[in-house]
Amino acid sequence: MSSLMSSDVSNGDKTLAAAAHIAVFIDGGLLLPLIVYFVKRDESDFVAFHALQSVLFGLLFLVLSMLTCGI
Repeated sequence: MSSLMSSDVSNGDKTLAAAAHIAVFIDGGLLLPLIVYFVKRDESDFVAFHALQSVLFGLLFLVLSMLTCGI
């Protein structure tokens, strides 16, 4: 995996990574980040990392919501 330093990342990649994180508030952080991940996984390690991070957070939030609020 190449370096994930922000100085090496394009503005478009930063925007997609931010969109993947913002999706948590829109669709629970599952669908949009997965789409971003599968589209950009071979092109940008930075975007892929942040998209997966958003998916994992969305899954964690879903599980914790189910445990605390019921199904």
